[in-house]
Amino acid sequence: MALDAWASSTGIEALFDLDLEERRMRVLKEGVSAVDGVQNVKARRPDKPRRIGRNYMQKAMWLVSLVLFFSLTAMAQETPKAEVFLGYSHLLANLNNTSFNMNGAHVSVAENLNDWFGGVLEFSTHYGTENGFKVNTQSIMYGPTFSYRKKSPITPSAHVVLGVQKGSGGLFGISRSSARFGMGLGGAVDVKVSDMVSIRIIQADYLLTRFLGTRQDNIRASAGIVLTFGKK
Repeated sequence: MALDAWASSTGIEALFDLDLEERRMRVLKEGVSAVDGVQNVKARRPDKPRRIGRNYMQKAMWLVSLVLFFSLTAMAQETPKAEVFLGYSHLLANLNNTSFNMNGAHVSVAENLNDWFGGVLEFSTHYGTENGFKVNTQSIMYGPTFSYRKKSPITPSAHVVLGVQKGSGGLFGISRSSARFGMGLGGAVDVKVSDMVSIRIIQADYLLTRFLGTRQDNIRASAGIVLTFGKK
């Protein structure tokens, strides 16, 4: 009893109480920090699987891109022996006079002697109306073709063809069906989609005809599919 009274009177008891309170507060703070640390760790754990998932997706996309690139390159390096084109054709006729439109079909067969040179035989037919008369025209022509085949699925080509152009009565003012000399100069762009199929996205030709002793300038645009056969 006397000791307690002495401690109380000298302030030692207050010091002990203050020290105990500081220790208690320190323990509480450390506990809260530990709990926060655990929660932060738990909150960050899902980020790792997400990063791993994104890395796998990026690698997969790169792999698919490389496979497609080398596949297309491999296809583009092969030269077919023959190519058959089947497509729709539009003819803008008689540009140097009263022009008019005609629609029809375009077919050609090309034989490749090597990867850049060959010959092409083509046939086209078109139907339309000129000055109130239903008219039609057919052409059959042959000539050399030149292709540019490199490490790409896209193959541009150019050609010059000579042959015969036939017109029905009323075409370009002729009174009856007749055939005259015809010439074509143009080019095409093919995109390969498989070993045997390509898409001809455009073929554009200037066609020269001579009916009634005068020259007719015509533009033909065609598009369709190309079937390839054999390999050089």
